[in-house]
Amino acid sequence: MSFVLPVVLPMGLPGEEDLPDLIPRAFLELETLSGSLSVFPEEPDLKTTFETFDKASDHPQFAEHWRVGGSSRQHWFIIAESMVRFDESLDDDCSYDISIDYESAFRPFLLCGNIAKPGALKIAEGVVFVDGEYTRTSEGFYTEFEVASEVSRTRAWPPVTELEIGQVWNWANSLPGFGRGIGEGPIGRALAALAHLAFSDFRQSGPMDLVWALLGLEAIYARGASGIGSQILEKAAVLLGAPENHKHFFAGLYDRRSRFLHGDVDLAFPGCDPVETQRHDSQHADSYYAALAMLLATIQQLVLRNEREVRFSYRLDGPS
Repeated sequence: MSFVLPVVLPMGLPGEEDLPDLIPRAFLELETLSGSLSVFPEEPDLKTTFETFDKASDHPQFAEHWRVGGSSRQHWFIIAESMVRFDESLDDDCSYDISIDYESAFRPFLLCGNIAKPGALKIAEGVVFVDGEYTRTSEGFYTEFEVASEVSRTRAWPPVTELEIGQVWNWANSLPGFGRGIGEGPIGRALAALAHLAFSDFRQSGPMDLVWALLGLEAIYARGASGIGSQILEKAAVLLGAPENHKHFFAGLYDRRSRFLHGDVDLAFPGCDPVETQRHDSQHADSYYAALAMLLATIQQLVLRNEREVRFSYRLDGPS
């Protein structure tokens, strides 16, 4: 079974400054990992190979079935192949159903890749082949994690960095429930919340994305129902270091989330003119991207420390 995945190349938009260097490093790392890991946690012996190419014409069978659509974006490509063996030949319906299952299992790997290399593996609709035969179009996988890096750079906090894809993948697989697609425990719930901020098609962020990002932060940092905003910022300072600037902006994230959930924020109607919707929702974007940066930086730090659970405590030091 093969997935041919078009990786969306940057167009010089805000937040994309690091991607021209980050994407080639991600490709090189995937080629290094080729054949050494399984992207399917429940089938560890089913190894996945990775191959990359930079022109659709280099893979004629793929080019025949791929539809670029109206996008002006440019792409490089990844072939992810797993040697799934079947006892008998498959009809078209069975091939289709199996490809859906395996694509669903593959998406957590793309999430880990984007945690490691923020925004480098932004995937457009691709093509799935089963037993060398075209089966269907695969869904895209879009994140805005690269904007978290921009927040880190412009506000000098939180510390969003670059990790190794294999390191993040191995850490995620050590979390309870991850292989079954369930976020168990505080860290698992935070990772699941981050997964809800990856989408099958390109779209602008909206107010609900702030809720998902803060849900992930609450899972890690908050206990009980009192002073949640203060808990998040104080405990994040322990793990990520204290913000030297913009402290009041970060401290107000939870208040902005509460206003939205309690009906104190104007909302765009579904189907509203996209330009008008974007203009309206842009007032929430800064808050969302800041919360996304905090959540991404938090998960990266947990990976670096190889933590599977996290506890915070207060300590009173007596006179020396």
